[in-house]
Amino acid sequence: MTTSKVLVCGANYGRVYVEAIRSVPDRCELAGILTRGSEASRSLAEDLGVPLFRDAKEVPDDIRCACVAVPSSETRLLPTLMARGVHVLSDHPVHPTALESGLGHVAEQDLVLHVNGHFSRLAAPAGFARACRRMAESVQPVFIDVLTTDRLLYGALDTLRLGLGSLGPFAFEATGLPSPVPAVQGTLASAACTIQAQHTGAGKGSPLEDGSSEYFQDLRIAVAFPMGVLTLASLAGPVYWNWNLSRALGTEDHLPVTLFDPGYPMAELRDQRREANLDALLRFLECVQDGSVPPDQAPEHLLEVGRVWEALGHAWGW
Repeated sequence: MTTSKVLVCGANYGRVYVEAIRSVPDRCELAGILTRGSEASRSLAEDLGVPLFRDAKEVPDDIRCACVAVPSSETRLLPTLMARGVHVLSDHPVHPTALESGLGHVAEQDLVLHVNGHFSRLAAPAGFARACRRMAESVQPVFIDVLTTDRLLYGALDTLRLGLGSLGPFAFEATGLPSPVPAVQGTLASAACTIQAQHTGAGKGSPLEDGSSEYFQDLRIAVAFPMGVLTLASLAGPVYWNWNLSRALGTEDHLPVTLFDPGYPMAELRDQRREANLDALLRFLECVQDGSVPPDQAPEHLLEVGRVWEALGHAWGW
């Protein structure tokens, strides 16, 4: 099997991709770090024994794969790399402008572009999405309720699209109600929705660190169907189903039905997160080799999730 040279862009969250790359030396090798050239990134490249690049133009032509983990506001790097014939695995979220440009290169240059939604690949969200998809195949949802954070919003939308098959049509309007977790209401996947997300930064100070204890919650999604409500209580689960009591009359089902309740320790959730990034890397490399396109990396999936994420940001004024 071919060993791929992989560039990592970003010295902050990019470290998780460095870890993933170095854990599978039979599949790929770390070929360099691309950053703006901070002291921390120089030290990282020196410790890893790889070159440090400060501009995409410096990247050698024999590096054909890159893991991009930079802020979504940096919209030029992804299309710039792809214009040079580099396959890209990008961390989430990706601004739709960069995504549309990157997908143009996918079509024109036969490249691979994946977005690592990460959280949708964890056990509980994945179990929720599978259960939701089974129900959505036979009946439309009537209401969707989401409580999340700025960092987890893309993962929540990615999970919902995997479960519902589509997020359109969608439209949102901020409620204007004072809250540390501001809400928007509107339409998502043809259903009424309320979405709340704790947001930090945006002119109000530095964003909270990933995993900061100042976040109030991680992620909760509830999708109401005519016959009941499917709920993902957190990234770690449980996933449970509450029957509409009038619909449950005469059935033998318990009320509610727990579909996924692992009860595992925090260390296992951390392991799941590492495995999710490794799985994203390996799937990306496989698609570079064989040209396949997983459903969650199809252009229509990536564009719809990205556009809903952007529309929510506009509604909140982020």
